[in-house]
Parts: sequence; structure tokens; C-alpha cells
Amino acid sequence: MTDHPVLFVIGAHGSGKSTLGRTMQERHGWRHLSVGDLHRLGRRGKLPQGISLRLMLCITNATPGRHMDEQTATALLSQIDAWRRDAPVIVDGFPTLPSHMERGPVRSAIVHVHCDGAAREPRLLLRSKQTCRKWTPGLSSERDLGLEELLHHARKLPRFKEIDNNAGLDALAHDA
Repeated sequence: MTDHPVLFVIGAHGSGKSTLGRTMQERHGWRHLSVGDLHRLGRRGKLPQGISLRLMLCITNATPGRHMDEQTATALLSQIDAWRRDAPVIVDGFPTLPSHMERGPVRSAIVHVHCDGAAREPRLLLRSKQTCRKWTPGLSSERDLGLEELLHHARKLPRFKEIDNNAGLDALAHDA
């Protein structure tokens, strides 16, 4: 049994976290776990194949944009541990608190996808028009407001990387 690496991708809404995750999945065979996607599926009553019922119940009952509670973090880390036996895993939307970083598995790293508001806002507006994921300009979530504190702690870790995504999602996908 092999414990493959895990990448935790953090960043503000619209920075390109999910794009990076999907790219790693499509091009490199990583398992991609998006906390936001799981929440939306759970709200619609869908249970994705290969995801534990415990994790889906926890995520479905969470409030979008808020910090993840410890029970949900435990269920998420358990799911990651199960998946990484078969393939590397990339997770977007976790950790949301500095205390979560201490719980990351061996062979894990944190990647911060950075993108200026001027580049993110048009993406968020377009996404809001095309999907049920609504966004209000100037409105920040609890998770976005806590990002600086999270980054302060993450930058101290030996396996931390920052990716600049101001060039756009196509450039990010190309670089992955």
C-alpha cells in the first residue's frame, strides 16, 4: 500500500483553485476533491461515488464560505487518507483554519493560488451568471477574510508554494 502525496489548494473565491484541481486530475491522474463542489452536490441530495456518507452529511450541513468545523475536517481527512492509497490527491477549499494544517498527512503540501481582485471579479461575475453559484461584488466570506491569517501560518511550513494566477485560468491550466 502506498501513501501518495496530497496537495491542499487555498486561495480566495475565483482564484483558480478548482481549475488547478481539475487540471491535475485530467492531465496527471490525481484524485480531485473540491469542498465547494461536494457541498453543492450534497445540497441537491446527490451522493458522489467514492465519497463517504459521513463526509457528505458534514459538508452538506456546513455554511458556505465559513470555516470548516473539526468534525467535517476529520471526515475530510479520512476520505483523503482512503483515496491516497490509490493515487495522489489534490484538495481545494481546505484547510480553512491554521489548526487544520497541523492535521495534514505526511507527504502533503499547501499551495496558495493568488489572483488580484481585478482578475477574479470578472470570473466571479461570469460564474454567477452561468451557474447557481451567486456572488455579490465587494462581499467577502468568513473564509476569504481569514485567508491572510491562514497564509501567515502556511508560509512557515516547509512544503508551501505560491502560484500567481493573474495571467488567467488558461495559463494556470497550462502550467499545471
